[in-house]
Amino acid sequence: MPCTGGTGDIREQTPPPAWMGELPIVQAAYDAYEWLTKSPSQAAQPQCDTTKDVEDGGFGNLAPIWGVSSMQGWRPSMEDAHFATKINKRAGCDEIAAMGVMDGHGGAGVANFCRRHLPLELEIHDGRDLISALTNTFQRMDERMLSSHGQKDLEKLSGPSGNWKPDEVGSTAVVCCLREDEILMANAGDSRAVLCRTDGIAINLSEDHKPNCPKERERIEKAGACVMQDAHGTYRVNGELSVSRSIGDFRLKNMRLKAEDQAVSCIPEVKSIRRRHDQDEFIVMACDGVWDVMTSQDVCDFVRPRLPAVRNGCMTASALASQVLDQCLSRLSRDNMTLLLVVFEVKPASEQPLLVKAKNFIEDTGRCLR
Repeated sequence: MPCTGGTGDIREQTPPPAWMGELPIVQAAYDAYEWLTKSPSQAAQPQCDTTKDVEDGGFGNLAPIWGVSSMQGWRPSMEDAHFATKINKRAGCDEIAAMGVMDGHGGAGVANFCRRHLPLELEIHDGRDLISALTNTFQRMDERMLSSHGQKDLEKLSGPSGNWKPDEVGSTAVVCCLREDEILMANAGDSRAVLCRTDGIAINLSEDHKPNCPKERERIEKAGACVMQDAHGTYRVNGELSVSRSIGDFRLKNMRLKAEDQAVSCIPEVKSIRRRHDQDEFIVMACDGVWDVMTSQDVCDFVRPRLPAVRNGCMTASALASQVLDQCLSRLSRDNMTLLLVVFEVKPASEQPLLVKAKNFIEDTGRCLR
């Protein structure tokens, strides 16, 4: 149910001092004063849309429960997208589940484009080398959008009044691939994925790609662009984009450079981590509307005590995800928000698959020898 952003009790009815309208330096403040002195019926009040778009499912032995919740919040439109699906197995490949959260900017077109095409593109690549498959899939999103067919599709996915030009719109993406023995996380931008194990400590599975990060700044400047800080302290590529990696945003990309050398690169960082079936509890994937107001540990601390209710069926995973979004709203998040929660079944070591136990033993033995 929408909630209004103002109460009306701060609208003073006394006229402003005469000097306020005469000095250009205070024109913005005067405009704000005029808005405040209008009656509630005259002033267009900002709206917060707290309606949740939820979905729940499961991936069997890979992850028995997952749920996602999305909310437009204070933004005028929704630009997030997500997917959760199983990747069709190819000969010689293990079963794979794939999930993604995309945070669009400049419009929802690129986020929706990735929701439709990224899982299909991932299926084309060899599942035995998921690191290369994920890297190539992110790059293919840029390539497909530049084709005439891709631009027509982008226009359709942007909606009747949406922004569909690929040079003016883009999206971050964080994508997870689950195997029986491995978690792979690919990320481009500032959406984030976090793993929580039985010790309750948040483990970041991705890095936020901000323009002021040293390695990101080095690539940006080498590509001929610059990093600027705005009046609010936010670092931006060429004073525009607040992330240094994204899909789309072709106005900030030089077609003569390789994808990995672009000022704003679509190439993701891919992290692989061994699954611990006796320790892994859940994964949270979310856009920056969540991480702007909650740390990775904050989210883990919020989710963990409520997890038993999800496991015993008293609460859906999407309902718990929705509670996190409401918590973010109470902490004054002003962005679109999407959170995908993946819940694992914690198994005693004796019940772990033999292949996983063998790999864990080899890994632990190697660590001890080093």
